[in-house]
Amino acid sequence: MARRLGAVLAALLMLLGAATAAAEPVPPGSLYLALGDSVAAGHGLGDPTDQPDAALCTRSQHAYPALLARSPYFANPLGAGGSLACSGAVSAHLFGASQVVVGPSGPVGLAPQLAVVRALDLAPATVTVTVGANDVRYNAVVAACLKELGSGPGGPCARQAPTVALSLENLDENLIELFGDIQALPGNQRIFATGYYDPIPEDLTDLGDALACGLFGISVRDAQYDGDYAYIQTYLGLLNGTIARAAASSGATYVDITHVFDGHRFCSDVPWAVPPSAATVADGSAFHPTALGQEAIAQALIRAAGGTTPMITGAEAP
Repeated sequence: MARRLGAVLAALLMLLGAATAAAEPVPPGSLYLALGDSVAAGHGLGDPTDQPDAALCTRSQHAYPALLARSPYFANPLGAGGSLACSGAVSAHLFGASQVVVGPSGPVGLAPQLAVVRALDLAPATVTVTVGANDVRYNAVVAACLKELGSGPGGPCARQAPTVALSLENLDENLIELFGDIQALPGNQRIFATGYYDPIPEDLTDLGDALACGLFGISVRDAQYDGDYAYIQTYLGLLNGTIARAAASSGATYVDITHVFDGHRFCSDVPWAVPPSAATVADGSAFHPTALGQEAIAQALIRAAGGTTPMITGAEAP
């Protein structure tokens, strides 16, 4: 019995040691690199980073990559943290296709994000990836669902299904190629691939005045009863599932952020995603995380890396 107890204690100490090692800050000189779309760029938050193309890509100091660059679990002060995320990017823009963005003087072509990494001969120790929503035109799908009520196979939400399904097939292939190209970079990278958050209001049917909350002028209760939210959340689940499967098959770590905005979705007192309206749809900020939403995503990634995070207390960006 003593020998058995000793073996159990030894095993527990090994597990404890492994858990402790997983939560250790990254080694000195570690480089953190962020790839992705407008969610990773911090679209709508202002305060661009000091990179030359930051304004073109609406890359913000309040985006989760900028927060993680200051975390000991992702970057070391002796190293660096850098984001190449760009608003409007689809998965192909990360590894194989140039992205055209519109600047003050007209269209500008940007090299694929990984092409920049190779040109600079970077060897990142940690890479985060947030991409895929633009591949399936997720914001447009949600807007189409919410702008016009109607359920059943002929409804506006159901009509998005064929486009979403075809896009997901292409996304799966692109993500596998993307993760393979990241793994081919110098060094031995940890790759964290995030899914996307659910901003759709939680069940408001018993919250009285909350029923007055509307998106695109449509009441939450009408959209909820009509089944539109169920369609939207199904599409979100399919998108996140595609990212998760591609990550698992490629050795990347999938970070599920579906519920990080729970309690702070649309129609809550303090939503962590920008509610859609005529103005926010026009400037492209609708559905994107606020500064507090970006902090919540950063904390989810830190937990995935084995670190610990404080409660969210930061103030909103202007």
